[in-house]
Amino acid sequence: MEAEIRACEEALEALRIQYEQYFTRILRRPPLEEEEALRKRIARLRGSGARGAVRFRIENLHQRLLSYQRMWSRTVREMEEGTYHRDLARLRRRRQAEASPQPAAPVPQPQKAPVDEAEKLRQLYAAWLDARRRCNQGGKAPTYEEMVRSIRKKVPDLLRRYNAKSVDFQVVIQDGKAMLKAVPRS
Repeated sequence: MEAEIRACEEALEALRIQYEQYFTRILRRPPLEEEEALRKRIARLRGSGARGAVRFRIENLHQRLLSYQRMWSRTVREMEEGTYHRDLARLRRRRQAEASPQPAAPVPQPQKAPVDEAEKLRQLYAAWLDARRRCNQGGKAPTYEEMVRSIRKKVPDLLRRYNAKSVDFQVVIQDGKAMLKAVPRS
């Protein structure tokens, strides 16, 4: 029984690594077969009638699998909706730390040139059209000028309502539709 529990723990860690590889696009498909096989192995362990500390380890293993499954399904759903953004900077730092044993000196980041309002609006419009396309949102999309007019009309009201100094907009997907969401800044 102890060997099977240890084997399931190792299989769960291997499955977690495979999902991480899928999320970083190293693997092309999620490891669903491995996940199902591990779920069945743990179900057999749970039905074995173990008692005491062994039962605790089996239940702990089962709960860890359930937590991972919820996280994995949420991440896969975000990938399908186009809202998943992996923290690539953190991933690069981790790879650098694994590659070099000595601590790396911080690299100065180049200063970004300030982006003017018109460029921000064009980027927002392009992202919004892309999200509409990904969501298969039918109908005629508003023109760039119509979007800008609508945003400029709403900004004064939003500034008053939220007592904010500025308002940014971002593209969100809600109920299968691409929308612009106001983000007040204090």
